[in-house]
Amino acid sequence: MVTSLLESLGLGALWPWRAAFVAGLAALAWGLVFRLAGGGRRGWSAAAAAVGLCAGWLSVLPPVAASPRQLVERLPLLVLAAFAGGLAVEALRSLWPRLAAAVLPACGVLAMLGCGWWMAGAPVAQADLWRAAPVAAGVAAGAGLALWRLRDAWRAAAVAAALAAGLWAGRAAAGPGVLLAVAALLASAGAALAVRAADLGVAARGTLALGLAALAALPVLARGRAADWAAAAAPALAMLLGPAIGGRLPGRRLGPAIGWVAAAAPAVVAAAFAASRIP
Repeated sequence: MVTSLLESLGLGALWPWRAAFVAGLAALAWGLVFRLAGGGRRGWSAAAAAVGLCAGWLSVLPPVAASPRQLVERLPLLVLAAFAGGLAVEALRSLWPRLAAAVLPACGVLAMLGCGWWMAGAPVAQADLWRAAPVAAGVAAGAGLALWRLRDAWRAAAVAAALAAGLWAGRAAAGPGVLLAVAALLASAGAALAVRAADLGVAARGTLALGLAALAALPVLARGRAADWAAAAAPALAMLLGPAIGGRLPGRRLGPAIGWVAAAAPAVVAAAFAASRIP
C-alpha cells in the first residue's frame, strides 16, 4: 500500500531508503519530545541518536534468535547491547555521579573490547581467541577511536557520511552497508536538530561509536580488497585529521565541516579507484 502510494506520487525510488528515513524521524521525534518535556530529562533527549540508529537498523536487520551466521547479522544485537549499556550508565550517573565518573573509563574499554570480540565471531575457546585476536584488536581500535572523537551529533553525522561515501565508492560487498551508514547519518542529524547543543549522551555516543566501527569493518572482514580497506579508512581519517584541518578554516560551522570532508576525501577517492580495478 505504501509502495503504491509512493509510486503514484513519483517517489518510488525513496522506498528502498525507508530505513534511513525511519532512523532520522525516530531520532528527531525522540529528541523533541523529551526536550519539550523539560525537567530532568536531558539524559533521555541526548539518547535520540541511539534511538534513531536502532530503529533504522532494526527495520532492515531484525535480531536473530540463534547465533548470527553472517557478519551483518551481528550488528543489531551489538547496537542494542550498546544502547542498553549506555542507558545503564546514564541511570548510574543520575543516582551516583561520582561512582559513574569513576567507572566510565572502564566501561569504555569493555565496550570497545566487547565490540571487537563480537565482530570477530565471539570466540570462546583459547585457540579460537588467539586466531581471532588480530580481527578483534582492529575492530576494537576503531571503536576506541570513535568513542574518543564522537563528542556531538554533528561529528557523528560527518563520520557516518564519510563511511557512506567510502562504502559507495568502494562498492562494498557486505550487505546493505551504504543504507546502514546513511541511516546513521540521518539519525545523527535528526538528533542534532532536536537536541540543544547537539549533545550526545553516553548511550548515543556508545551506540554510534560501536555501530559505525563495526559497519566500517564489515567489508574488510567479508572481502578484504584494497577498496574495502580504503572505505574503512575514510571515517578514521575524518576522525583523526578532521578536527585539525577544520580548526584552521574560517567559519564556526562551515570550517569544521569542510575539514572533516577534506580529511576523508583521499580515502574515498582511493576506494573508488581500487573498486574500478576489481573485475
